[in-house]
Amino acid sequence: MSKPDLLKLDRFVAAYIGNGCIAAAAARTAGYSPANSRKTGTRLLNEPYVMERIAEARKEIQDLTKYDAQKAMAELDDAVQQARTNKQGTALVRAIELRAKLNGLLIDRSVVDVHSRVDLRGVLDAANARVARAIDAEVVKPDDDANPFG
Repeated sequence: MSKPDLLKLDRFVAAYIGNGCIAAAAARTAGYSPANSRKTGTRLLNEPYVMERIAEARKEIQDLTKYDAQKAMAELDDAVQQARTNKQGTALVRAIELRAKLNGLLIDRSVVDVHSRVDLRGVLDAANARVARAIDAEVVKPDDDANPFG
């Protein structure tokens, strides 16, 4: 490939990584025809050079932003130690809870009962009553002799 072609491919890769991996938009950004950007983007993603450059870019991003369970656990260990040192019971309990969640020992669960009946009419009536009370509380009765325009 010629050098200008490689530069254009590099622009495509940079745009692809930068835009959240949208090939058609990356093709347009790199200077390819907007009319064929979908096909061009798909074709370019299958080019060995582009595939290699995308893999390199992703690896670089991963290395720069490396945060894994091991690092999270080390930070939580520090938080536990600091909470113990400072005698902060609530912080200690929270850090231990997060460590247990990270290890899969605790799981947040929500139970949704789709079979129970909700009295919508009662809920709406109660809401309407609250609105009516709020409106009645804010109504200021004008003085019959008062001129509202001063």
